[in-house]
Amino acid sequence: MPAVASGAHELRIKSATATVRVFYFVKVADTIMVFHGFQKKTQKTPAHEIAVGQQRLKEILDGYV
Repeated sequence: MPAVASGAHELRIKSATATVRVFYFVKVADTIMVFHGFQKKTQKTPAHEIAVGQQRLKEILDGYV
């Protein structure tokens, strides 16, 4: 999901009643950081969800040791 950050990815989960998206980032080979999830209601990812994802990823990476 380059709109969020370089190296960020999006997992799409569909059921009969909902579509959910989860943003994740692979820091190193053995660490996957899931940093934002939301229920998607439109075709395009809302700008607000991208902004929230960017902020959460930044907070995680700034605190990651």
